[in-house]
Amino acid sequence: MPLFIACLLMLLLVVPLTAAETVFSAPGWPTTFACDIDDPYTLAYRVDGQDREAVIAIHAIAHRHAPDHFSRLNAATRRAIVAATVDLTVDGEPHTVHLRAYQPPQVCGPLRISLEATRTWAETGQDPIENMQHAVRLSACPVGEPWGPRQLRFPLVDYRWHANSYQNTWMSLVPQGNDIYYHKGEDWGCIPDRHPVIASLGGTVVRSPLPDGDGRSNTLTIEHPVGLRINYTHMNLDQIDPGLTVGARVTVGQILGKAGATWAGKPKQSNPHLHYKYTCAYAGGWTELNTFPYAMAAYLRDTDDPAVALAGGYLFGLAGEPVTLDATRSVTRAGRSIAAARWLHADGTVQHEATVRHTWARPGTHTVVLELLLDNGQRVCDPVTVRIYDGEGGRQPGFSAWVSHHPMRGVTAGETVHVSHVKWSAPGTIVDWGDAGDGRATRSRMQHSYTGTGWHIVWLRGDDGRYSHALPVLVGDWQDSARLHDAGHRSP
Repeated sequence: MPLFIACLLMLLLVVPLTAAETVFSAPGWPTTFACDIDDPYTLAYRVDGQDREAVIAIHAIAHRHAPDHFSRLNAATRRAIVAATVDLTVDGEPHTVHLRAYQPPQVCGPLRISLEATRTWAETGQDPIENMQHAVRLSACPVGEPWGPRQLRFPLVDYRWHANSYQNTWMSLVPQGNDIYYHKGEDWGCIPDRHPVIASLGGTVVRSPLPDGDGRSNTLTIEHPVGLRINYTHMNLDQIDPGLTVGARVTVGQILGKAGATWAGKPKQSNPHLHYKYTCAYAGGWTELNTFPYAMAAYLRDTDDPAVALAGGYLFGLAGEPVTLDATRSVTRAGRSIAAARWLHADGTVQHEATVRHTWARPGTHTVVLELLLDNGQRVCDPVTVRIYDGEGGRQPGFSAWVSHHPMRGVTAGETVHVSHVKWSAPGTIVDWGDAGDGRATRSRMQHSYTGTGWHIVWLRGDDGRYSHALPVLVGDWQDSARLHDAGHRSP
């Protein structure tokens, strides 16, 4: 090989093809940027009307894995990426930022920084992130500033965070057959045709399923003047505002339709939910942005929740080996703090502390409810679903059931609560309503009413002990949340 070619190849291996660069920037928004190791990015920002700069440099990247016994992609290793860690400096000061399901931005000196993706992770599996040209992508804004514009609205009306068992978030591993798919955007499960969907921002419709449906998932896309597009997907055609054709103008907060269940052109999705995704123009195309911190900021503006418990969505483990349950990404409002944390298991086991480890002896699908007691006596809950493999190989199907309820907010004592239970591979299921009522789940649609206020944990348990789902239902308002009713777990 000629010497000059060898030298050129060595340079290509050690020198980034392009310098650190901005991916998305607009007034009132965090700046999203991309860079490589030891290729610093200079962030320009304003604080109290003064122009500032910060130099952000990446020094190391690492990934954490979890067992994966269902995908073809990871058949050799039987493990999948579920988290990333980046060591960086801000103006020379060292910090570490994380990417995992439901990870809020982290304080790094004068900035809040969100690790959006690593190139290794972004290019793994189905539907890779478009135009991922650098080793790392991050977003940042000054401490004290909101994550996104203050007028940004949460897109679902009368929704309570994770009042269901179907949930996906940015870069979470979606359990589905033999494929690996890391989720882009947010999925919020709910009973179809109950929850109005509103425009998070004003803009222009650039993609519409009207008038006859798009034959797929009925994606409605609204482009906003700053160059951001938001997708609202899976609404049933008869629930979409008929005026939302391509070119229509939309105002912030305008009702677009209702969350539905359309997939493959039909309103029969087994896991009904609203899919919500951001993209921006970049490198001659479009690329996805991390929706979670924007959605969480909007949710806290639009609701009165004192805190949001974040248990992690879905976790994966092996029978006989410990799985870590971690509540530390949970979010509280200013002035509120977490006084205690408990993890409530389907078999009545209770574990205390924000981070614990638990071992399941047998494979299956197990749900654990994270309960946070706040300093003012109120409680918030979030279920996490844990897939436990047998460690001996063989294919296991996707998760076996989804459960949701309506209404999600403002349930009153004596009011009928409608519960939707969709299952396709679960054994016979016993329902424990969290009060004196229980029985066998013989229908996909069930009803129940509660005489007392407070949290009621609905447990669905399989006959063979290898399957459980949990649905925390809050009856009353947040002042009533100090009480928890559950046959196996009482308020301490």
